[in-house]
Amino acid sequence: APGAVTYQWLLNGEGIQGATNATLTLNNITEIQSGSYSCRVTATGLLVGTVSNSIALTILSSPPVIVVE
Repeated sequence: APGAVTYQWLLNGEGIQGATNATLTLNNITEIQSGSYSCRVTATGLLVGTVSNSIALTILSSPPVIVVE
């Protein structure tokens, strides 16, 4: 039977440092974080892990809006 499950989140196929939880939370995101995200899931005792389907995240920057009251 498989043992402990581990997670590694990927951005454009590369591991994201420190992103090893079952969920991925992004804070203070910028355009540089745009890309294709997926997660590699492995379990102790299994020879092969699996990689999730990817999802695209596009960050669009908006110019500042000046509001005059």
